[in-house]
Amino acid sequence: MSGMSAQELFAKACELNPDDSSNWTNLGTNGGGTVGGRDYSNRESYEEALEKDPENYQALYNLATVGGGRYNGDHLGARAAYEACLNKRPDASCWAMLGSLGGGEVEGHNRSPKECYQKSLEEYNAWVPGWVNLGCAGGGEVGGREYDAKECFIAALGINDRQPEAWAGLGRQGGGHFRGAHHRPIECFMECLRIQDSAMAWNNLGTSGSRVEVDGNVYTPAMCFQEALTRDPEDHVAWANLGAYGGGEVNGETESSASCYQKSLEQFDRGPEAWANIGEHILFVEPQDKIYVGGEGYTGKECVEKALGIRPEIYQAWCSLGVAKGGTVDGEDYDASACFVKCLELRPNHKYAWNGFGAAGDHKTGIAGTVNGTEYTSQECFEKACEMNPGEYEPWHNLATCGGGTVSGVTYEKKSLYIKVIEMYDQDADAWNNLGIIEGGDVKGMHYDMGACIDKALEIDPKHTEAQENWSEIQKM
Repeated sequence: MSGMSAQELFAKACELNPDDSSNWTNLGTNGGGTVGGRDYSNRESYEEALEKDPENYQALYNLATVGGGRYNGDHLGARAAYEACLNKRPDASCWAMLGSLGGGEVEGHNRSPKECYQKSLEEYNAWVPGWVNLGCAGGGEVGGREYDAKECFIAALGINDRQPEAWAGLGRQGGGHFRGAHHRPIECFMECLRIQDSAMAWNNLGTSGSRVEVDGNVYTPAMCFQEALTRDPEDHVAWANLGAYGGGEVNGETESSASCYQKSLEQFDRGPEAWANIGEHILFVEPQDKIYVGGEGYTGKECVEKALGIRPEIYQAWCSLGVAKGGTVDGEDYDASACFVKCLELRPNHKYAWNGFGAAGDHKTGIAGTVNGTEYTSQECFEKACEMNPGEYEPWHNLATCGGGTVSGVTYEKKSLYIKVIEMYDQDADAWNNLGIIEGGDVKGMHYDMGACIDKALEIDPKHTEAQENWSEIQKM
C-alpha cells in the first residue's frame, strides 16, 4: 500500500472491514472516498459509521459539523445532531456549536445560546472561542463568578493574546485594561488587523468612526468598509455599514446607500439594522416606492416594520415608524404616538422622538400621553426637544404653536419663538405667516410688518393657503 493517500488507505480499510465503524469515521474525516465502486461523501461516510455503531460519538459529532444527516432512521439537522451528542456526554466544543446555532434542548432542558457557552466553559475554561462567544452573548456566570462581556474578551486574551475576535470584541466594548495597559477601541481594532488582515478586522476598524493610518495610508470609515468588502464581497455587515456612510466603490462598481443595504439584505435577510436603515433611507432620504429583496418588494414603512419584527429594541426604528404615522409590528398596530412612546421608553433622551410625540398629541386637550408612568403635555414634549436639540428649528416652531414655553430656564413667548425659528431657518413659510398674524417683528435687525411677513411666506410657498387668505384680508384693509 506504499504511496497511497490517507483517503485511499481508509477507503481500502472500509472495503476490507465494512462493519468497522471507526474506518468509516476516518474516511469521512479525510473527505470521503470510493468504497466498492461507490463514492461516499464525508457526510455519507459518517452516516455509514453510525449505521454500524450508533454509539460512535466522534462520527455523530462530525455529522453535526457537516450540517447533520441520517441517524437512527431519522434525518437530523445540525442542531439536533449536536443535541444528540450532548445527550450522550458533555463536550466543550459541542456546547459552543449548539450555542452558535441559537441553543437547543439537552436532557430535557432548553438551553439559550448564553447557557450553552457557559456550559462550554464549565467543561473547559481555557477554551478561547468559548470566552469570545460568551462575550458576544453579553457575558455570564462561569465557575461561580459573573463575567460581563468586556471581562470575557479579556479572559480570552489572557489565554491567547493573538486571538483577533477577542481584540475586536474588546474594541466593541469600548476597549479596556489588559496586562497593565489601557487599550482604546481603535487600538483594539488595529491589533485585530495586525493579527489577521480580514474583512472582519477592516469592518471593525471602520466602526471606530475615525480616520486611521494603516501601513502609511489613511483610511476613512467608508474606505475601511470598502476594504472589508474587497476581502469578502458577501459580508452583509460591511455592506450595511457602507450604506450608512453613503455607499462607495466596491470591486469596480459604484454602490449607493440603497444598493449597499439591498446587498446586505440579499446576503442576510434577518439583519435588523439593515432593514431599519434602508427603511429610513426610502422614507426620508431618497423616496422611492419599494426596494426588492429576494424578489419581494418592500415600502420604506414595511422595511422599518420588518426591522422591529426582528429586533424590537431598535429605538430609532420606532421613531421612524412614528414619523411615518405608525404601522404594524408582529401583528400589533401602533399609531404614531404609540411608536414614539416605544422609542422613548427605550431611549428617554431621544430628541426627535420627544418632538414627534408632542406633535402626535391630542390637539384639543394638549395632552401628548404617558411615558414610563409620567403624563406629558405636547408643550412639555416640545420643551424637552428644544433643550436636547437647541439647534433644530422644528421643535421651536412646535413650541410656538403651543403659545410659548420655558426652555433651560428661559421663558419664550410666541412671537419671540417665531422670530427665533426664522433666524434659524428663514425658509419656514408657516413661521413667516404666523409671525405676520401677530403683527410681525424684528428678524436679524430688520423689521417686518404684517404684510412683509405674509409676502415672505408666499415667496417661499406661493400655494400656502393660509398666507393667501391672510394676504386677501390685508388687501381689504
